[in-house]
Amino acid sequence: MLQCQVCNSWNEDGATFCTQCGRRVEGGTGGWGRRRTLILILGLVGVQAALFLAWFLADSPREAPVPAPSSIAGQGAEKKEKGRPPDPRPPAVEKPADSGGPPPPVIVVPTPEPPAKKVKVDDTLATLDLFDKEGEFARALPAVLVHPDGVVLSRYSPLLGVYKVRCRREGVAGSIPVIGVIRYNQPADLALLRLAPSNQPLAALNIISRSENEALANNDEINVYDGPGARPARIAEAFFTTTDGHSGLLLAASAGIDEESYLAVTRSGAVIGLCRPMVNNVVGLPRRTIPARPRGLRVFVDPASVFPREFLLEPASFTVAENTMRIYEGTFVDLENRARETYRKKRWGEAIELLRQAIERGGLEDIEVVRLDRLADMLRESYLGEVGRLQDRRRFEEAAETARRGLESFARDGILWFKLAEVCAELELTREVIDALLQVRQLENSRRVVPLLEGAYHELALNALKEGDGRGAELAYVEGLEQLPESGILRLHLAQIYQQWEIYQDAIRLLEEAKELDSALSQRSDTQLGKIDDILSNREAVVIPIPAGALSIRTKIVLDGRIEAEFVIDTGATYTAISESLARSLGYAFERGERVTVMTAGGRMQVRRIRLASVSLQGYAVHNLQVLVLPDIKGRSLNLLGLNFLNYFKYSVDSTRGEFRLERP
Repeated sequence: MLQCQVCNSWNEDGATFCTQCGRRVEGGTGGWGRRRTLILILGLVGVQAALFLAWFLADSPREAPVPAPSSIAGQGAEKKEKGRPPDPRPPAVEKPADSGGPPPPVIVVPTPEPPAKKVKVDDTLATLDLFDKEGEFARALPAVLVHPDGVVLSRYSPLLGVYKVRCRREGVAGSIPVIGVIRYNQPADLALLRLAPSNQPLAALNIISRSENEALANNDEINVYDGPGARPARIAEAFFTTTDGHSGLLLAASAGIDEESYLAVTRSGAVIGLCRPMVNNVVGLPRRTIPARPRGLRVFVDPASVFPREFLLEPASFTVAENTMRIYEGTFVDLENRARETYRKKRWGEAIELLRQAIERGGLEDIEVVRLDRLADMLRESYLGEVGRLQDRRRFEEAAETARRGLESFARDGILWFKLAEVCAELELTREVIDALLQVRQLENSRRVVPLLEGAYHELALNALKEGDGRGAELAYVEGLEQLPESGILRLHLAQIYQQWEIYQDAIRLLEEAKELDSALSQRSDTQLGKIDDILSNREAVVIPIPAGALSIRTKIVLDGRIEAEFVIDTGATYTAISESLARSLGYAFERGERVTVMTAGGRMQVRRIRLASVSLQGYAVHNLQVLVLPDIKGRSLNLLGLNFLNYFKYSVDSTRGEFRLERP
């Protein structure tokens, strides 16, 4: 500043005229002002030097006595006598004798240290080999040496689940074990690791200082590394504060920069930070302050904001294995990572158990639904993979149990139901095959399982016939037609049973329908129809003789194609009726039948009503006929053939000729 000599006001350096009075100030007190300021500064420096000197002399040990001036002069004389040129300095002035004060100081000028050798960044790059609990190599983690005594800076999260680590360096044979973790910061995802002592020289970079970090600006050029060799990059945002209070920078997207670049370094060679992968283009940043950004941006967290430099001198606090066991084992992340690893290796059985545990744990830890859904998809695929593996080894019972267990969680998965059907078919569990295929058809709304279902129902009927259960075979086909009403082949099979039971009318109807639904069945249907026509052509009518004096018309009736019983033809009875003993022999639980009230000669009574599969009189049959179940009276049973059967045909009673006649309508 320049001071005006007239009005004493102050003006900017370089001013020619005073801004207050207008007088010329060039060369005025301004020059003196500058000199005065300089003198003042030198004076203060001198005072500080004097104070330091006094302190130094007071605390320093007393030096050896200074030789007397005469001795010095004598020495000079000796030198002169030996032919040396005279000392150009003026002769020493004799000082008074020592008065007891401190001797004059001896000033030692320190020898400057040689300049430090510049460290190549490539020589500081390291790779951490991570090993799991079984000692198997899990993955590699890039890192950087930040202290020559063996301190490595790396990301922290990949260390979770790791039990042993070894450090490799670029271009150096062998590896150095990591003895433990010095410090870590989970929100910043950074860790300092200490290496075991090594005789190998270790090159290391310095972590950026606070002042250097704050000096970074947008569009500054830096270097990034994903391996040996620097790649220039540009800063998109030089400084921000994350929600957890850590500082960092964003790297601008560039075609020349790999998104996996992990290390950012200044042009002078200081570590700016390690990369944190972007999640939804935002890492730890308030969404309201971060607009949508182009893909490829990477965030680097400043380690200086997390780890003061004195941390680099600390010993390891705990081993990597202790870190994993202390805060990681049993957590959702632990279970998730282990599950993903076993899933990747197609160890389906282990993956199933770990995925189930991870999903359960995720619910307790309130993990986001999208993340749990991805695990659920992996669990479903693991069930399918395990069922297939067990099938290949013909361990069908285990495969079926695995499929059933999977369906507890994925009840609407058609593929898993189909796998269960396949396995159950190998185990001859036909009923379960049918149930599984019906689920597939319902879920997929497809006809691809129709042939399989037809085959399964046919197999179910054949199994019943092998056991002598004709009724069970009929019911299998009937059920099949309820599920597959358009099936021609099931109609053909059921018609064959009715033909054997002489239920010709139903057999004919089913064969005609089979021809219409499936032309491929025409020849087989026509063959059966021809056989039935041959039988019926020789039987124009059923004639039952009535003995003279008989009070009733009695004949043999075949029920359900397998039991023959004596019936009384009663043209006055509305319903066909059978006795309780006959119903039991047919295998009907008539007690569960519908309760109805009927009129008998003895008055009103309540009985049960059921349906018989078939009732046949010498080939004239009615299918699915309602009958009443009458109680046995005094150990005697009564079976009546009523109008609900007879009205299907043309019938007559000829008393003159003594016969009952039944014909086709």
